[in-house]
Amino acid sequence: MTKRTDSHRPSAIVPADYSYVLSYHLATSADGWPVPPFNIDAVVELQSSKAFARTGSIGKCSVCGAHFIYGDIWQHDSGEHIHIGWECAEKYAMLVDRSAFEMETSRRKGAAAVAGQRAHNAQLRAAFLAEHAGLEEALKTPHDIVADIAARFIQWNTISDKQILLVMKLAAEAAAPQRKEINVPAPTGRQTFRGVVVSTKSQEGGYGVEYKMTVKVTTEEGTWLAWGTIPNALLESVPVGERGRIYTLRGLEVEVTATLQRGKDEHFAIAKRPTGRVLSDMTALRHESEFWQ
Repeated sequence: MTKRTDSHRPSAIVPADYSYVLSYHLATSADGWPVPPFNIDAVVELQSSKAFARTGSIGKCSVCGAHFIYGDIWQHDSGEHIHIGWECAEKYAMLVDRSAFEMETSRRKGAAAVAGQRAHNAQLRAAFLAEHAGLEEALKTPHDIVADIAARFIQWNTISDKQILLVMKLAAEAAAPQRKEINVPAPTGRQTFRGVVVSTKSQEGGYGVEYKMTVKVTTEEGTWLAWGTIPNALLESVPVGERGRIYTLRGLEVEVTATLQRGKDEHFAIAKRPTGRVLSDMTALRHESEFWQ
């Protein structure tokens, strides 16, 4: 081995003869995710225009010869530049404020970790979808429940078998050919009718909060709507769900007995003194209320 005679060797280095230029780091990782090198372009540009010691190189200390991930460029009073790892710089008290560099490095590590986790999650979702034919398209169905399940799939990268069954069911229903609706006059008087709850809401009434629903009734002649208070027995017969019972009711088939009074439109009736029950299959109802699990 050739004996070193340069002024940067450990036995001859004089820290006071050097001025800090910049810091850089090689490729590294953060929480297992790859972090690309930083400030290397500036080092390469500097090397192309400035004099550098023959010892050392990018990632190799000009002083001790060890390899490093984090290092600096310092300029000797002679004009010659050196690479020095942070451990060596600390050893020889070549100290400098690297706070801006360290802040940017920390930001880049955080960004790399986020990007890596997102890529990993995307791979998990892709693998899950590959195992369930048709699910990817089904999750795009414009339906409130499907949208909620899709959001949870993005969050957790998986959904339960119950959720898959429900999404496929709702997607199939949405894709089924829909005949053109024809509105027909709503009946009046005391009536018993069956229909689907198409909307629900809560509102302030004379005796506190009231819960209202609109039921669409489909007959061979056409459809008509009935709007009124949700019967307590009907409301209490469905699970609470994450958004409340009135949300769980939406889309369910019900049977209602009420006194109907014609509204502004002849196909719209106001239902007074209603009673009712849920007709929808309880298994399907449980699927709709348990899709959060």
